[in-house]
Amino acid sequence: MLYLGHFSFVGTAGHLSNEPVHGSFTCLVEATSIDGASQKLRELVKRLKRTGEGFESVKRVYFDNCVEVKRLPAQGVLANFEERSGEPLPCVSAALPGVSARACVSYGWSSADDDEAPGEMEDEEVDPFVSFRR
Repeated sequence: MLYLGHFSFVGTAGHLSNEPVHGSFTCLVEATSIDGASQKLRELVKRLKRTGEGFESVKRVYFDNCVEVKRLPAQGVLANFEERSGEPLPCVSAALPGVSARACVSYGWSSADDDEAPGEMEDEEVDPFVSFRR
């Protein structure tokens, strides 16, 4: 079965700064049980820290939850939801850092009239994927 592990972390930014940082990430493993998935997730997180795949600032990792995918409903599922208060703060985001494109591929979204690839726009307003009326 597939297992999605959702984690949060705290740490410090950069070698010259002790600025606190925090965030979250999700990992995907295949295992036969939740115990096996937990072990694989622990080893994956340790490997990510050793190899520096975006984990340079990470000091402590917290296991928020794990989703066991027994069967994926045709309409899909919301696997994780996180809401924060206040204005959006600057952040760093990466999909599949260090993962071979032969194993997994990340796709972005941009409006049809954008001439820049997703993720290449800097300091520009991004069109919403979906908007709701209250």
